[in-house]
Amino acid sequence: MKHKAIIALAILSCTACSTNKEDKEIEATALAFMQNYFECNYKEAYRQCTAESEKWITFVASNVNDSDLTVINAIETDASFEIKDIERESDTTATVKAEANNYMKMSAITRKGEIAEKDTYSLNLKRRNGKWLVNLTAVPTAER
Repeated sequence: MKHKAIIALAILSCTACSTNKEDKEIEATALAFMQNYFECNYKEAYRQCTAESEKWITFVASNVNDSDLTVINAIETDASFEIKDIERESDTTATVKAEANNYMKMSAITRKGEIAEKDTYSLNLKRRNGKWLVNLTAVPTAER
């Protein structure tokens, strides 16, 4: 009986380590995506995305103009991003709630980007071929 309890604890420990490692991978992917996306480095942002996300990255990239770049270059303090929550729906899907601080927010194609002090974003991630990737189904928008 004592051996069964030890084995059960060992299995739970390994599961916790695996989950913790995956949560760190999810967090690293989400943070890298946000850093690159909000700095208009879309080629690098796409490296953290599923293939289906390409159309959304391309759409946003094609709508950046000189006035948006001027706003980015005028930011005096670096943008920062922090993961607030990771919710694992399954072994292959997760949702990340992340806070963006002091970043350029593009709210509409017809309007110039602006510096936003703080917003929260939800990102969906999928595990593909052993790697966690952001899965965009629309242009990322701040939660209200």
